[in-house]
Amino acid sequence: MEPYHFLHMFKYKHSVIFYGSLIASKMISHIFSFPPENQVNTTMGSKSKIFKFLFSWLPCVKQRLSEKSGSPEIKILLEAPVEQQQPETCQEKEIVVPCPTLQEDIKRIEEVEKLNLDADAEERKLNTGREEILMGLKVQLQRFGLQTEHQVYFKAKVDRAIKANKIFWLYFELPALCESLESRGWVRKCSNTFDADAEETGFYNPNSFCQNVVSVPFKVKPTLIWTLEPMDFKLLEQDQIANFFVNEEFTSKVGLYNTLSELKWFADVDADTFFPRCYNMIEEEDKLGFIEDFRMTAARGILQWVIRMNEKPIKEEDICSSQEEKGASSAVSLSDMTRRNCTNAESVPEEIIASALYACAMYLNSKEHKDIEVEFNEIDWTEFLHCYYQIMHDGASIEHSEQYVGLCRRVLQKMEAVHPQLGIDGENNVWILKPAALSRGRGITCSNRLEDILQLVGNHWIVQKYIERPLLIYGTKIDMRQFFLVTDWNPLTIWFYKQSYLRFSSQPFTLEKLDSSIHLCNRSIQKHLENCPTRHPDLPDINVWSSVQLQEYLCMIGAEHAWEEVMVPEMKAIIIHTMQASQTTVMKRKNSFDFYGVDFMFGEDFHPWLIEINLKPDITSPTVVTEGIFNSLVEDTLRVVLDRKDDPNCDVGDYELIYQQPEIEEPKDSEENLIVRGVSITKPK
Repeated sequence: MEPYHFLHMFKYKHSVIFYGSLIASKMISHIFSFPPENQVNTTMGSKSKIFKFLFSWLPCVKQRLSEKSGSPEIKILLEAPVEQQQPETCQEKEIVVPCPTLQEDIKRIEEVEKLNLDADAEERKLNTGREEILMGLKVQLQRFGLQTEHQVYFKAKVDRAIKANKIFWLYFELPALCESLESRGWVRKCSNTFDADAEETGFYNPNSFCQNVVSVPFKVKPTLIWTLEPMDFKLLEQDQIANFFVNEEFTSKVGLYNTLSELKWFADVDADTFFPRCYNMIEEEDKLGFIEDFRMTAARGILQWVIRMNEKPIKEEDICSSQEEKGASSAVSLSDMTRRNCTNAESVPEEIIASALYACAMYLNSKEHKDIEVEFNEIDWTEFLHCYYQIMHDGASIEHSEQYVGLCRRVLQKMEAVHPQLGIDGENNVWILKPAALSRGRGITCSNRLEDILQLVGNHWIVQKYIERPLLIYGTKIDMRQFFLVTDWNPLTIWFYKQSYLRFSSQPFTLEKLDSSIHLCNRSIQKHLENCPTRHPDLPDINVWSSVQLQEYLCMIGAEHAWEEVMVPEMKAIIIHTMQASQTTVMKRKNSFDFYGVDFMFGEDFHPWLIEINLKPDITSPTVVTEGIFNSLVEDTLRVVLDRKDDPNCDVGDYELIYQQPEIEEPKDSEENLIVRGVSITKPK
């Protein structure tokens, strides 16, 4: 036993110190030039030398003894001056006898204690100190024994897991996943790569405080591979389960745009009914299409402005009361309405209404295939947009606009039948600009002027129509993160997760300012901002609600049926249609799966609009609201992916199977078997 194992005993009562001191002196005698063990004098004088030496090297010993000891023998030792250790010569050595054994020293110390400790209270204190030391040693021995026993048990667990193919490999730390798998008897393979050799592999023991990695002398392949990045399928064996597919293009901004442009070949559904129209600015055709769309949106905005301004005069007090009653769902703020309804000395000629009506009529004709090649060359779009900006941005009015209300209403009614996004367009012509290669809201901005947009965006940008009339909660913009799982692409099998959460903006909604703090609900952006001090007190400080809290809110505002009858069914349909359109691009593999985080916004009518689909959504940074959702999501995913293999009727938690199409027989011939045959053609004379 090492000396320091005894030295720490000096912190206890003086009898224990006395006991430990003699033992320590014997153990360090060789280091500090004590006489050989068989030449230590057993007289009190020799013991005095030992104590004097210990006092000089360990002052705490002398201090502790002086505090509690009542022994005359110890008092003599304490009062004696400490002499400097001098090397002894052969002539000065006393007559010595063989050194007593450790057991004899301990027995003599106990006799001294019994003679000098006459107080019962002091005795109890001494016993307590001794018991504490013994208990500490006992605990250490027990821990050592248990550790040894646990290592044996864990090694057996590793052997069983290898035989049962229950080894998993994890690229990153995800405690909820590890706990769920370990509760099922799985063991984690620790290595830099999932296919590492035995020399580079260990098996992690989460319950060990000492040796927490066990190794085996042979290579072990993991049955479950959980990673952040897709791998080449050729590296995997057929029975290995992996949490990725390859070529999931729909999880990028450009890929989602391209995917939904092909939806018409897979389902009789128009993507414009659930995906705000967007343009890939790297394509010249798309850039020209955006310019034309911006102009047409401005024309429709003029017609909506005419109807709104002339239906009923709005007084300031009416605005305030209306905002109090409908502030939770109105997309027009008080400042917007006050500005738009002000009487400005500057006015715009009524010809702008005529131009807007003409543009809408031509658009309707093109949609009805009456004149597909029609172009709006008759309109001076530069002058038109100049007047439009004056009306929408500067508060100008239009001369004699009241005369056009009926005609504008009829045109918009026809427009609604062919333009499903009329309800989200609004009057301000706001577009959201997204860098194609960035994520988590980085680089995203909003603009409502054509020249600014064309100057700002480069080739690798997506320009998408902003939802100007969203569903608001207490006057604040929201979006929803919804999860779904794909376990097969042929047959396409989709699972919808019933738990989701809302993300709030930190600022009240307005279209007068286009700051990202108002119009982007991404957690990566909002977590760095402070909540507006004047916003509604019922909004959450962390800007997150669960879907359960949303349902409670809908019941409070009298829309209790919106969640089950509108929002959830349409979200399911949108996910199904998007996955149907993705079937031709994703590389299929049995025993692969992946879950995605899809972001939705809602219109004033509770209709969901698809914003984007996130690959490997972050579930490692939970809030008070999302922590339970993330943990349940991981556990329920394992139920679907692992438990259903053994029991097809097992509990799958909050997952719901919403789509499973019949398996499609794929052609067996490969490219190597293709043969091109032809015959020559003789040119006629």
